[in-house]
Amino acid sequence: MAESEALSVGDLMVYPKFGVARVSDILTMTIMGETQEFYELLTLATNTKMKIPVGNVEEVRLRPLINEKQIEEIYDLLRIRDVEIDMQAWNRRQRAYGIEINSGDAYRIAEVIRDVNMLRTRKTLSSGEKGMLEIAKRLLVQEIGLVKGQEPEKVDAEIDQIFEV
Repeated sequence: MAESEALSVGDLMVYPKFGVARVSDILTMTIMGETQEFYELLTLATNTKMKIPVGNVEEVRLRPLINEKQIEEIYDLLRIRDVEIDMQAWNRRQRAYGIEINSGDAYRIAEVIRDVNMLRTRKTLSSGEKGMLEIAKRLLVQEIGLVKGQEPEKVDAEIDQIFEV
């Protein structure tokens, strides 16, 4: 998101690790003698409020929701089966998946979903891998559901159908 693009109250944004958040307020606060503007965000999944300095939007990787075209690209990415499965130790995979999820990038999150589902066809997933899959799906399902105007359960079922789970 370009720094020059100001957010407005009511805007929906994706905050990495937390999912979709609504700009609930724009505040001016003085902290340690310095006055700054903050976006107050309310996460949709947990109703958690967070304040982000306006100048830190790019640093925290706040981004707009994906669009319909990007959703189709993500579904296409999920359908790819000709991928190399990482068979390193589960804790290294889990760390790598965490980095991808925390990036907040919808495509990278979709790759985690795809790769873990592909891995599941070769071995039993560790509890950490199962957890990563759940987190990645929750984040992606929430965003896609909002963009498409669909209930999360419908989007979740669409993704499961891709992998015939």
